[in-house]
Amino acid sequence: MRVLRRIQVAWGTVPSEWAGAISGYAGVDSFSGLMSFEGSGPAGRCTATGALAGRVDEKTMTFEWTAPGGNLGTCAGVFPQSAVVRLRRQ
Repeated sequence: MRVLRRIQVAWGTVPSEWAGAISGYAGVDSFSGLMSFEGSGPAGRCTATGALAGRVDEKTMTFEWTAPGGNLGTCAGVFPQSAVVRLRRQ
């Protein structure tokens, strides 16, 4: 039997240029869910939510974020098309 745990966490940068949330399901060795970004764009605040998935081991989590498809309007070019998020336990 595979056990999945629901994960929900808010994140932000210092200084507060970017913020967002991560939500999804974590298994013993993997994570799959969504990551949102909110930041400043040419026309004010911009938000985007994309897929986040990756591997988890006992000390490191490596996820790849994929930008949402479609027309982002005035927020086009504000968000990366993809990004790698690495977290390390200390």
